[in-house]
Amino acid sequence: MKAHGDGTPQLYSPMATVLSLLCPLIKYSRLFTMQIAASKLGDWTVLRIDEPRLDAHNSGELKDAIQKRLENGDHRLVMDLSQVRFIDSSGLGALLSGYKNARFHQGHLVLAGLQPRVKSMFELTRLNRVFDIFQQTEDVLQAGEDHDHP
Repeated sequence: MKAHGDGTPQLYSPMATVLSLLCPLIKYSRLFTMQIAASKLGDWTVLRIDEPRLDAHNSGELKDAIQKRLENGDHRLVMDLSQVRFIDSSGLGALLSGYKNARFHQGHLVLAGLQPRVKSMFELTRLNRVFDIFQQTEDVLQAGEDHDHP
């Protein structure tokens, strides 16, 4: 058993060692925020998620970002998921929450650019029946008046 400088015993714990090594990494990873690029497409606001994964680690940030946009008056949102290669239930939940909040604000939230693996998750959960899903963001403009009144 080792002793601290003041003579009190220092207990050895493998878990404490692992945690002491990981804590700086965990704190460091919290410095990064989700990469979301915003642009305009007609009267739609496009939010491109520049992350390969949409999961429990970043879905809260997405939910907050959508809510802020809605509160700031952007009520027609296109979520560009073309960079997202993986989505889990947390990511699906964040998008569904955004969809409901958009409806609450008399707005609309649509999806575009789903990769095959992500698209299959929407089909598996049948959320493809809830969301309007477009191959590309530009396709939203061609859909025209269908999205003028949610």
